[in-house]
Amino acid sequence: MKYKGTSGRAVLTLCGVYGVAYLFSLQPVNRIYYSVLNVLLAVGIYSMLQQTEQNLRKIEEKRDRKRRICYVAVISFLFALSMVMGYQLQNLGMTDCGVRGKGMILIRALCLSVAAFPFANLLLDGIDRLSARGEATMSGRYWKSGIVFAVTAVVIFLCLIPVWLAYYPIIMSYDFHRQVNEAYKGLEWFYPLQPIAHTWLIRLFLQIGTAIGSYEAGMACMAVFQMVLYALVMGYATSMIWRMTAKKWPVVVTTLFLALFPYNTVLVVCTTKDTLFTILFTLFFLLF
Repeated sequence: MKYKGTSGRAVLTLCGVYGVAYLFSLQPVNRIYYSVLNVLLAVGIYSMLQQTEQNLRKIEEKRDRKRRICYVAVISFLFALSMVMGYQLQNLGMTDCGVRGKGMILIRALCLSVAAFPFANLLLDGIDRLSARGEATMSGRYWKSGIVFAVTAVVIFLCLIPVWLAYYPIIMSYDFHRQVNEAYKGLEWFYPLQPIAHTWLIRLFLQIGTAIGSYEAGMACMAVFQMVLYALVMGYATSMIWRMTAKKWPVVVTTLFLALFPYNTVLVVCTTKDTLFTILFTLFFLLF
């Protein structure tokens, strides 16, 4: 059994080395294929896999152990897939084409996920420890997370108002110009180059602007809608941090970052579809 475990880790180590080496092979410099650095990389991956296996065995409940392995595997694969496709886009300008190309992307992502697996397990292990510490500290005080949610959501929204006024009524980005023409003409003009649901949302606020008497006011309402949605989701994220840590400073730091970081605040008042998609994906991730 010990031999099988060692040989299994060795095979997984080779897969992990291949995955990491592939990313480096896409770079114009620092290629490490068939390099002595691969040996050091293999030793590191093997040691981390062995340590991760020992940590997983400490989970007494078999069901909980299987659940942890599944979660870590999914997170590792999604991270590896984004890395492989991202490196290809950055260095090749596109991802590999055809069925074979897409299949190789999945295979390379699986290999790279082996190297990412120990780190993902450490991440979830840290989250579990923070959650356990927060639960022990906050026993009987869960109602406070609602106050944290409400206060942080209001603070974030108030901090967005100066940005909204600076770019009033809304930042009309590159995708907007085609979408607004389709939205103005009607549903029969919608074209699926951009998500139809988002084009419909623009049309909805155009109609609100028509009822108010100003298209500009309608677009300003769309910006406010995005601001409210952003503030609510980020307030919920901050309340989760409070439940996990039961400490004030992580809540304060997170709130300040979400309320003041320019990239976030400017994108919130932008018509591009990425704004709403990012907010909703964050909510999905939090609920997941």
